[in-house]
Amino acid sequence: MEIRHSLHSLICTSVSLVALICAPPALAAQDPHTLVNTAIERMGGRQVFDSVQRLSTEEDGLQYHVMDAEHPVPPFSPDYFHAEEQVDFHLPALRRKFTTGADPLYGNNADTVFTPSGASAVNQRNGKSVQRRTPAPRHWLLQSPIAVLRAALAADDLKLAADVTILGITQHCVSFHQGDTFVRLFLNPLNGYLTGSEIITTEPWEAVWDIADVRFKTIYTSWEIEPGGLHFPLQWDVFFDNYPFQTHSISKVSVNPNFNADQFQALAGEEVPVAGSVDDLAPGPPDRPIVEIAPGVLQVTPGPRPGNFSTLIVRQADGIVIIEAPTSSGWSSNIIKEANQRFPGMPIKAVVTTDNIWWHFAGIREYAARGIPIYVMDQNVALVGSLIASPRTLNPDSLQEQTRKPKLIQVGGKIMIGSGANQVVLYPIRASTNQVVMAYFPQHQLLYTADMAGQFGPGGAFVYPQSIWELRNEVQQQAIKVETIVGIHLMPTPWSKLEAQIEDVLKLKD
Repeated sequence: MEIRHSLHSLICTSVSLVALICAPPALAAQDPHTLVNTAIERMGGRQVFDSVQRLSTEEDGLQYHVMDAEHPVPPFSPDYFHAEEQVDFHLPALRRKFTTGADPLYGNNADTVFTPSGASAVNQRNGKSVQRRTPAPRHWLLQSPIAVLRAALAADDLKLAADVTILGITQHCVSFHQGDTFVRLFLNPLNGYLTGSEIITTEPWEAVWDIADVRFKTIYTSWEIEPGGLHFPLQWDVFFDNYPFQTHSISKVSVNPNFNADQFQALAGEEVPVAGSVDDLAPGPPDRPIVEIAPGVLQVTPGPRPGNFSTLIVRQADGIVIIEAPTSSGWSSNIIKEANQRFPGMPIKAVVTTDNIWWHFAGIREYAARGIPIYVMDQNVALVGSLIASPRTLNPDSLQEQTRKPKLIQVGGKIMIGSGANQVVLYPIRASTNQVVMAYFPQHQLLYTADMAGQFGPGGAFVYPQSIWELRNEVQQQAIKVETIVGIHLMPTPWSKLEAQIEDVLKLKD
């Protein structure tokens, strides 16, 4: 036993010594400039790195439905895409051609040009082509390992930050600002390579990107040496607030290619106006007037920004119920003003958010700031609560200026709000693959279907037969009578139309 024990100790000691001898020395985190310059050396050295003025890449990848999934936690379903990108670091300018699947709602071909003065994009979806102009997103170039390392060297506030663990390795970290954008770089102490970058960002013209400050992180792997000596990562994994968001697999890299003279000119097309901020959206524009769908029940849609999401304002005897808080804190503030003008002296007693789609509750923080009770499906409480609790320092709203604990009421079964003609009865649709809350008005035989029914198909047909079939099943299960349906993307529509489409789908094909 003693001999065997001694032999085991000798073997373990030998293995440990070999590991110590073979392990590369860790890079000390003493000076942030040294860490950044070491990462540049790993990309081919300063001469090679500085010589890269233009870059062209081709890639395939996937983007996860984080913000509009069937459920609030991973795994999320992906869209697969192909993209071609050209970057001129000197101008700077970037052009990205992006093609994704044929989904009737999310399939999209986009050609976008980014410059410091703004972004112009031509999008083709459902056979329609529209042009859109916005400011340039904060992260438009900082995802590039070349651009972000150059930005670090140019920063006057580059400093060490706390180490973090990524890919199972404790990474050194440096931080800096580019303008008012906060950036962190993660650097591998074992080999000196740039492991990843992270920026704190917002886009006030995009609802999901402006609910709160966004942590946008990119991890670089699969490094390869390119002709001319540049070492470049061929896989980029992107995280949106720590949710897996995108994977980019780069198949072609061309260093310093020649670009056409008009490569980065603003794209032309039929322009769609974009509000300076989603907070600026106003209810009831001339082309989208507020509709009273039942006495004391108003359906409100926005303008001037295109889009057909809606919010319901419901007058009850003792106060007002709001159904749905989409798009922005500003929109919610305007809805509250509209409700107060329409029904002066009536308090807002409740707001209902029906699902886990981020666009659909992007304005919920305004109700939290005012202490209004928020009805939310039980499985979505953690997600909604976390976004309410998140900082919004880059584009502060009422809740950021005066923090307040939200009053979240979990909807785990049938719940009645109020009484009388405009009583609202909430039903969680448990048998659905897409867990949502529907709201029923018994006196009007009116059903708010949340996002279960949308007429985006040819000729105004409902898309996603599974959803409308599940909705009908829930109505039958609850034994409620429905004459009219509305939804976040649906104006008043006869229930019979939904029934007819389901029956048509269920017919056997000849």
